Amino acid sequence: MAAVNEQPAPKRIVTKVHLELTSTRVPFQFELLHLGKVIWSGDPAGNQVTTDVSMEFPKEGIDLELKGGWKDGESVAAVQLKVTSENGESAAKSVWGKKDFDEVLTIP
Repeated sequence: MAAVNEQPAPKRIVTKVHLELTSTRVPFQFELLHLGKVIWSGDPAGNQVTTDVSMEFPKEGIDLELKGGWKDGESVAAVQLKVTSENGESAAKSVWGKKDFDEVLTIP
């Protein structure tokens, strides 16, 4: 019987990522999930919050789920997520809604 030629598992690269969330209306609350786990959440009184997280960020990009809402749901508002990698590359995606939002954002 021939030996099976096993390939080593791809090396996981964890990198520091800067996250910036900006809302057109306050107050708002949010959760940011990666692979089904909450990596950042909050209930800010201002329209912008930032944090740094360490996570796996493959060259193909990542999917992040952004969900939350505003207490006042009378008019359309937006939340923008900006992701900046360690090497300085940035990508931004926006979510629109009246009261609640829940959307998967693909970050290249």
